[in-house]
Amino acid sequence: PATPTTILGNFTMSGTASATAAANLTVNGNFALGPGTTFGAASSSHIVRGNFSNSGTFTAGTSTFTFNGTGTQTIGGSNSTTFNSLNIDNAGGVVLSGVNTTVNGTLTFTSGNVTTGPRFIATSATGSVTRTSYSRAHLLEPTSVLGTRRLAWVPPVYVNRCVFARNDKELICASL
Repeated sequence: PATPTTILGNFTMSGTASATAAANLTVNGNFALGPGTTFGAASSSHIVRGNFSNSGTFTAGTSTFTFNGTGTQTIGGSNSTTFNSLNIDNAGGVVLSGVNTTVNGTLTFTSGNVTTGPRFIATSATGSVTRTSYSRAHLLEPTSVLGTRRLAWVPPVYVNRCVFARNDKELICASL
């Protein structure tokens, strides 16, 4: 449709379906691209409130995807996904489930973190990362123990007025 559309359930593409967004799309359930399918996100702003699964071909265009479900969401499928801009706006966070993820534009942490596990989320050389809010009292939960002290996985890294902290389960960016 050429007007903004809200899907109350899941958005699922299967077979050899191909579609390009003509307007903003809000999916209140899961967003799933099956093998052999193609989805072009175009220049729209899309909202996903369930899980995101890419086993087809995903073309980001200049779009923005916002993950703002009420519980933990996943980005998965059999193919890694490259988003143009990605907004994490879910206190429950987003988990990378078996795939790496790249953001070519802006990766924004409005609320929540990304749990990477053995995977990674990366920005392109021209991309950026912002965080609109966080608790200064607690940045990241330690997951390792050395003697009697609990430690985060690696020391923080400072880039473009952001501090990046990582443990065994998640990567966060806190704006300075």
